[in-house]
Amino acid sequence: MKFMLNLSKYKPLCERVRTLLYSEFLGEIELLPNLVYKRLSCGVAILVWWLGTVEEIEALNASGIPFEIVPGVTASLGAAAYSGIPLTHRGISSSVTMVTGHEAPDKDGLRVDFAAISRQGGTLAIYMGVSTLPRIVEQLLEGDCRPSTPVGVIEWATYFRQRSVFGDLGNIVEKVQESGIKSPAMILIGEVVNCHESYNWFKKGALRGQRIVITRARDQASELRLKLESLGAEVLEIPMIQTEPAILKQDLSEVFAEIATYEWIVFTSPNGVRYFFELFLRAFKDIRSFGGMRVACIGEATAKELEPYHIAVDLVAPKAVAESLAEALIETDSLDSANVLIVTGNRNRDTLVSELEQNGRAIVDKLQVYSTNLAKVADSAAAQSYRENGADYVVFSSSSTAQAWSQLSDQLVVNEGVKAARFVSIGNVTSKALSNNNLPVDLQADSANLDSLIDAIIEDSDDHE
Repeated sequence: MKFMLNLSKYKPLCERVRTLLYSEFLGEIELLPNLVYKRLSCGVAILVWWLGTVEEIEALNASGIPFEIVPGVTASLGAAAYSGIPLTHRGISSSVTMVTGHEAPDKDGLRVDFAAISRQGGTLAIYMGVSTLPRIVEQLLEGDCRPSTPVGVIEWATYFRQRSVFGDLGNIVEKVQESGIKSPAMILIGEVVNCHESYNWFKKGALRGQRIVITRARDQASELRLKLESLGAEVLEIPMIQTEPAILKQDLSEVFAEIATYEWIVFTSPNGVRYFFELFLRAFKDIRSFGGMRVACIGEATAKELEPYHIAVDLVAPKAVAESLAEALIETDSLDSANVLIVTGNRNRDTLVSELEQNGRAIVDKLQVYSTNLAKVADSAAAQSYRENGADYVVFSSSSTAQAWSQLSDQLVVNEGVKAARFVSIGNVTSKALSNNNLPVDLQADSANLDSLIDAIIEDSDDHE
């Protein structure tokens, strides 16, 4: 559920509303540029109003501030759908009862008569009942429920970290205690719970249940994130680095003035492609000004970045490292006295330049178009979640992310008792950077690309089940 509050006509009240819209774990308050506040709460629609919701509405009404309530999907429906449990099923259950298992703190004990509810039959969906589960079970058994009545308890329903435990009224309390399941969790009781064995789709996926940290810059993380999430992984983005344009105007002017004289242009990263063409298309209105120079890329990901510009790539290094690209270029026998432009960032190694100059006898110009800097991670929600709950894997897709992790490691120390993550490297250069910074290399991709990286994680997760 979320409130949308248009405060454009109520500017003097903004600070007052900021204090009125109390939210802790229940949601967050975000002030948008157009002075529309939104208060996000758990997706409970209007079925269950959490502590504070009514108070918030009353405060807004008292202040004369208009608001809109946008309902979400109630937790019982979401939990059931993500567990393969139909709340009603022809021939099994024709009704569902939704009830809270945790009442206001000023009430003594449970006011809900679960014994009476048990006599109604059908499916029972209990919100916020984990802490009172023993008493709920006791009352249900005092009613018409049998000890063999199926029960499912779903923690963090619809999230990638969703966990479930199934049993019956005779053993569910013990099973929940053994599993360590805590709130937020939905309790579903009734014969329909048995359907989860046939209908549960959510548990499928090669990386289901794995928590994976990706350290790429945020603007590069989407492809890897989507691939991991499609396999069922819970992904935490903790970017170690951030990129931004960084050029020397004199260098840029000289390069663009002589753009037609280069025989090769070499891109060493997807970032290089993006930033170069932003500059190029500002300077030249016609893509034909790019000329007839041949194009080389350090890997498939970099080559793919050129597709939107409809520029064919003449050479892609067999391995996504500078040494492999240099060797492939030298083997073309086209570098002797040739003008070569290398588009790069501020942290790229000089290996490629020296190899092409010394062994290829090329005339090399280097154009820096971006800089890579440390990201701010200390206060990010993802970093806090990692410190508190850890992860199964931390993925490093470049040497710069490995170096940055080492520099920021004091902000990424997990709490006592949290298991250590396994560090995953995309290739030899990244592995060397990890080792040089006294960080472990628990596994490495066979080839320096995202698919091979993911395959390595899948294989390793199977071995550690």
